[in-house]
Amino acid sequence: MKAVAVAAVVLAYVSALAFASAAEAQPGPAWTAGAQYPLPAGVAAAQSEILYQAGGTATLAYLQTTSTSPLQTVLHVGTIAPGAGYQQQTAVSSTSTSIPVGFALAVAPSGAAVLEWSVLEGSDPASAPLTYLASYRAAGAAAWGAPVTLATDAAQVSGIAPQLAPAISPDGTAAAAVDHVDPTLSPAGYRIDVATHAAGAGAAWGAPAQLAAGSAESAENVTLAYDASDDLTAAYDLRLSGEDAYTVGDQLLPAGSQTWGPFEEIAGSAPSDSAGPPQLAVAPDGSAVLSFAYAPVGSAQSGEAEAVTRSGATGAWSAPAALTPGASASSPVAAGISPADIAYVLLSESTPDGGSCAGVVSGPAAAGFTPPQCLSTTDIGPSLSGGVAFIGSDAYFAWSGPQSASGADVVEGASWPASAAGPGSPTDLTAPASGLTLQRLVSDGDGSVAAFWTGAAGGALDAAAFDAGGPVFIAADVPSRVDVDDDVDFNVTCADLWSGLEGLPTWNFGDGTAPLVGAQVAHAFIHTGTYTVTVTASDRLGNTSSASFPVVVEPAPPPKAKHKHKAKLRRTISFT
Repeated sequence: MKAVAVAAVVLAYVSALAFASAAEAQPGPAWTAGAQYPLPAGVAAAQSEILYQAGGTATLAYLQTTSTSPLQTVLHVGTIAPGAGYQQQTAVSSTSTSIPVGFALAVAPSGAAVLEWSVLEGSDPASAPLTYLASYRAAGAAAWGAPVTLATDAAQVSGIAPQLAPAISPDGTAAAAVDHVDPTLSPAGYRIDVATHAAGAGAAWGAPAQLAAGSAESAENVTLAYDASDDLTAAYDLRLSGEDAYTVGDQLLPAGSQTWGPFEEIAGSAPSDSAGPPQLAVAPDGSAVLSFAYAPVGSAQSGEAEAVTRSGATGAWSAPAALTPGASASSPVAAGISPADIAYVLLSESTPDGGSCAGVVSGPAAAGFTPPQCLSTTDIGPSLSGGVAFIGSDAYFAWSGPQSASGADVVEGASWPASAAGPGSPTDLTAPASGLTLQRLVSDGDGSVAAFWTGAAGGALDAAAFDAGGPVFIAADVPSRVDVDDDVDFNVTCADLWSGLEGLPTWNFGDGTAPLVGAQVAHAFIHTGTYTVTVTASDRLGNTSSASFPVVVEPAPPPKAKHKHKAKLRRTISFT
C-alpha cells in the first residue's frame, strides 16, 4: 500500500468517475468500454494532456482560448485525485504581448512534474516570435516553481514548427528541451536547447545547453528519456552536411558528470538516404530502444522502419536492424522497453495482400527483434497514431487509424504479456467513426493503462483503460487502541478510476469473527491482544485492493479514566 499520513477524515464511499462502465461484475482485468472523460467545462480535448502519478492522481494541463480576435489564452494546470474533481494549481494568462500557444507535460510516479510551454511575444500569431519556458513542481507540492526561459526566437520562419520535449526521472529529476528556429543556418533550420532541474523543491534550473553544439546543420525532432539513475538520453535528427537528408543519433547526459557527451550517429545515413524522426524509450537500468524510418531521398521508393537497442546506459548501440524486411513500406509509430529490458516497436506496416496494419516487433535489448506481427485487422492505416505502455513487464498497445474499406477511424488496443510468445487479439475501444485520433496511452499509476483519444462528437476527450488495478483507498478512520468489549467505528473511503466499485468494502477483524460489510461499520473485540484489521474493496472487473491496520485491544480502564482514555483511541489516515 501507499505511504499514509495524518489528514482530515472522509467518511463517504466514493463511486467511480462518470465514464466508468455500469456493466455487471465480470472476472479478471479487461479493457473498459470507451466513454467521455469528464474534463472541466470548456476544455478542448485536443488542447489538453493528462498524466498520472502513483496512486492514480492525475495532473491535467490544458490551453483555454478566451478570445480569437485578438488571440488571448490561458494555460491551466491542476490535479484530479481519485474520486475528486479538478483542483487548479496554476494558470498562465495572456497579456497584450505574451500569449501561451503550446505546452507539454511530464509527471513522475512521485508526483514531481515539469511543464513546458511556448509564448507568442506579440499579438500577431503569424509573425510574432516565440519564447519557450519551463516550470517544475516538486513531489508532494501544490505550487509550481518560477519559470525559466529556455530560448527566445528573434522571429518566426515559415516551415519551422517548434517541438517541446519535457522528461522526468522516477525520483523527480527533470529536463525540458525545445527544437526551434535557428536563422543562422543556411537554409534556416532548427537548433535544440535543453535545461535540467535536480529533484526536489530546493533545486534550481541549470543554464540551457545546446545539443549538437558547433554543428552548422539543423538538429530537430528531439525526444528525451531518463533511466532510474538519472542518466538522460536525448535522441534527435541531424541534417547531413550540405544535403536535404538526415541521420539519427543521440547524446547522453550522465547523472554523475552532468556534462553532455558528443553526438553519437546511429542510423548510418548516406547523403542519398534520410532517417527519422526517432522514437526513443529507456528502461530503468538504462537499456534503450530507438526506432526510426529510413528512406532514400527524392525516390518513389517507400521507407522502412529500423531500430537499434543498447544494453545499459553506457552500452553500445546495436547496428540498425530492418524491422519489416521484404515489406513495401513501414514506419515506427511508438517504442517502449519493459523493466525486464524487452524492447517493443509499434509499426505501421504493409501486408502481403496489399493492405496495411498496426504491427509490432519485440526483442531483448541488443539481441534482435522478432518478425513483425499484425496487431490490428489488416485494413488499418497506413497513417496511424499509437502508443506503448506497461503494467509490470507486460506490454500494452493502442492505436488509431482509418479503415481502408469504410474510411471510418478505429481506436484499438492489444497486449503482449511477458510470459506469452506473441501478442493477443485486438480490442475495439470504441465504435468506428470519423475523426477519432489517439492522443496517448499512459500508465494510470495504479496498476492499469489508459488510452485517450479525441472523439467524433464535438471534439470530446474519450478514454478506455486496460483495468488491472483495484480500487484506490483515499482515507480511513480506524482506531489504533481500543478497550475490550467497546463498540467502535471503522470508516473507509474508496474510489475506482475506470470500471466502478462493486458493492461495499469488507472488513476482517482478525479475531475469528465474521467479516462486516460497509463503508462504516462498528465492531467490539472481546479479548485483549493485538489484531490486524483488513479492509478489502473490489471493482466491477473483480480487481481487489486491501489495506491493513494494527489495533491494540486493552483491558477496560477504571470507570473514572475511561472517558479520558477514549479520546486517544482514533487515528485518521489519508492515502493520497
